[in-house]
Amino acid sequence: MIGIFFYFITGILCLTTQLFSRQIFAEYSPDFFLLLTIYFALFRSSRSSVTGGFFLGILSDSFSTGRFGTQAFVLTLLGFISNRITLFVNQESSFAQAVITMAISALYFIIFFVLQNTLPWFGQVVFHWVGLVVIIINGIVAVPLFMLLNSWYKLWKL
Repeated sequence: MIGIFFYFITGILCLTTQLFSRQIFAEYSPDFFLLLTIYFALFRSSRSSVTGGFFLGILSDSFSTGRFGTQAFVLTLLGFISNRITLFVNQESSFAQAVITMAISALYFIIFFVLQNTLPWFGQVVFHWVGLVVIIINGIVAVPLFMLLNSWYKLWKL
């Protein structure tokens, strides 16, 4: 029960931050839905990373103007891939967290770029230098966010 409440509160937090980030610094804000999916993959089970990625993607799709289901597909896929990476690296290392986050963020942009170029009805996704800035911002924001979520989860678990 406490775990469900933790995921609910975290989802609400990410939703509000995502909506506010679209208003102020839309191009340069970190993708909190992607970061939360990576957090689930690094510190929770594979089931929670894939399920969390799917539901966060559906939540993100419901507030976007693009095709419905694309975020859910991409975040579910990245949740699975991120969880498989944890078999080979120490996810407790801050450096590994930043590198994994930047690699998965780059893969996120690459998947959207490939979808745009192979599916003619897909929305406009342009890969340019702003994407590289967001990848770096995701890597920087990930480490303190993961530490905060870990301490928050341990507090809720008590």
